[in-house]
Amino acid sequence: MRYYKYPSSITLSGDLLQYETNIAQGEDAYVYTLAYDTNNFNAPIRSVVWDVIAPNGVATIESQTNTQCNLRISTVTSEYVKITVTVTVTFATNKQMSTNIVIGVQLPGYPVDLGLPSGLLWRNMNLGAANPIGYGDYFAFGETEGYANAAARNAAMDAKFPEDAPFEGGFDSTSYTKTGASAISTDLTLAQDAARVILQNDYRMPSKAECEELINNCTWTWKTVHGVSGWSVEGNGSRIFLVQGGYYSGMSLTPYGRYRSTGRNGDTGSWYISFKYQIVLISSYSLRNSGLNIRPVQGGITVTFRTWSDNEHTVPAAAVLQVTLPGGVVETVNTVNGVGTVMSTNGNATVTSIENTIDVNSFTVSGDTVVDIVVS
Repeated sequence: MRYYKYPSSITLSGDLLQYETNIAQGEDAYVYTLAYDTNNFNAPIRSVVWDVIAPNGVATIESQTNTQCNLRISTVTSEYVKITVTVTVTFATNKQMSTNIVIGVQLPGYPVDLGLPSGLLWRNMNLGAANPIGYGDYFAFGETEGYANAAARNAAMDAKFPEDAPFEGGFDSTSYTKTGASAISTDLTLAQDAARVILQNDYRMPSKAECEELINNCTWTWKTVHGVSGWSVEGNGSRIFLVQGGYYSGMSLTPYGRYRSTGRNGDTGSWYISFKYQIVLISSYSLRNSGLNIRPVQGGITVTFRTWSDNEHTVPAAAVLQVTLPGGVVETVNTVNGVGTVMSTNGNATVTSIENTIDVNSFTVSGDTVVDIVVS
C-alpha cells in the first residue's frame, strides 16, 4: 500500500485582498494564485476547481489553471460588493482541501451604512480623494477650500492675495487670518462646512458627537492596504477605511491621522478624530489653522432650535444653548438669526441656556424635530 504526503494547508494570494480596495468601472482581470505550504507533498492532484460568489454576476472566473485563475470584475453599480473566491483541490485519493479569499469592492464616493444609532452614513473616501485609500485634501478649520499639500496652499494664497505674496508658511496663522476663518467663534455652520460646500447632496462634516459615535459603535482594525496604513472601521457588515494621511502644521506634515469635525474648542482648538500608534481618540490639540483631512457624512436626525424673544414666536433671538442629547452626549448650540441645529438620535433630551433664561427644559426627539424656545 502506497502512502501519500499531503500539504498541511493551501493558501490564496492575489491582486485584491482587502475590503477597502476601490475598483474603477471596467477594470481588467485580477490574478489569484494557489500555493501549497510545502513543495514536498507527493499526492497526485486529480482536479482543481475555482469558484466565485458575487451578486448579480459582478465577478466571474475568466480563465483558470491548476495554480491560478483570472477574476474578471465587471462594472460595479452599488456602493459595496462582497466577492468570495474559492478553490478546491481534489487529490487522487479523493481527499479534498479548500480555501477562499473575500474581496470587498467599493465604488468611490458612496455613503456607507455602518449601523450607527443615529442612522448616520459615512462616505467611503476623504474629501478631495480619488479613491478610498487616497489622502485627499487638507483643510484648516472653517475654510471651505482644501489643498493637496502646504505648497499648494502657498500658491493659492499668492494668487488670491498678490499684494501680500509670497506666502511661505503653508498652514500657518498668517494665511489663516487672511482667509477670515480665524474669526469663527462658534461651531461651524453649513456655509462654513467644506463637505457641504464642495459636495452638496446633503453631505457635511461630522460633529464632535458623531465622531464619538463612530469610535464607540464600530469595530476598528489597523491595516495596511496597498502600502497605505489606517483603520478599517466596520459595522453592520460594511466597512470604511480611515487612512493615516498625516496633518500639516505650517509646512510640516506629521504622520498621524486627524479628521476634522465641526466642533470648535476654546480660543485656538477644534475637535477632531486623532490616531497615532494605533490609538484612536477625540482630541483638540492641533491649532485650527492646521491642515487636517475631512471624512464627509450624510444623514442622521436633525434637531432644529428656534429661539424667540417673545411668546408669539415672531421675533428671533440669539442664544447659546447647552443640549443633553439621548445617550448623554452634550452639545453647545449657538442660534444664528434665531436658528441652530444639532444631530441626534431618538429619545429624551434636555436643554439649558448658557447665556439666557429659557422656558423649555426637556423635549423628545422622534425623527427630525423642531424645538421652539423663548429666551429672555
